[in-house]
Amino acid sequence: MKRVPTGVLGLDELMGGGLPENSVTLLVGATGTGKTVFATQFAFEGALRGEKTIFAGFNESAQELRESANSFGFNPTPLEKKGKLLLFDCSAARAGAYPEGKGLKPHEEAESAIMRECTAFKARQLVIDSFTPLAGERLREQFHSLSRRMKLADLTVLVVAEPDCAPVHEADNVIFLGCEDKPCLRILKLRGSLHSTRRHPYAITSSGFAVQRADFQF
Repeated sequence: MKRVPTGVLGLDELMGGGLPENSVTLLVGATGTGKTVFATQFAFEGALRGEKTIFAGFNESAQELRESANSFGFNPTPLEKKGKLLLFDCSAARAGAYPEGKGLKPHEEAESAIMRECTAFKARQLVIDSFTPLAGERLREQFHSLSRRMKLADLTVLVVAEPDCAPVHEADNVIFLGCEDKPCLRILKLRGSLHSTRRHPYAITSSGFAVQRADFQF
């Protein structure tokens, strides 16, 4: 099975080299656990490898995301200019104000808009931060439909979600971020793969998201 590196220090070796290609991963955690830093790092590293990547951001505008990424040493602008990274502004879905440039147009359904951009950009990787604005009453059915569309487009996808709207049974892979006595990451499932089952401490540093690699087992 071909693997897609996450770019997160210490994580890939815990799951056999990375995420399975053409799979959908849920990154689940409460506010403040570092989900957006993780997701930004995944998108940035994928684009650096030459994989055309779209980051669909609901929580921050494209400019806010650029500023946040720069604070961790990730400069997305050169990758945007090379056509390897597209910051797709979906913040209008929450704010009700529609940005200039690449982003949602008035009355456009977010899911359809994202898939349209993936086709036009010929994306290989997609990050959605987060699933919450897309979630409705039929949570599992919506996520299943979205996952199916993304797989048919041959995308490797990372979807950020809050614990109360994370349909973990519908995802191929699930990574959970928790902060009890200290921040810990746990791989809950990984499609067709062996993976570490332990809780691993992680930290968010000036260089981004990093997982403690010592003392793990499969």
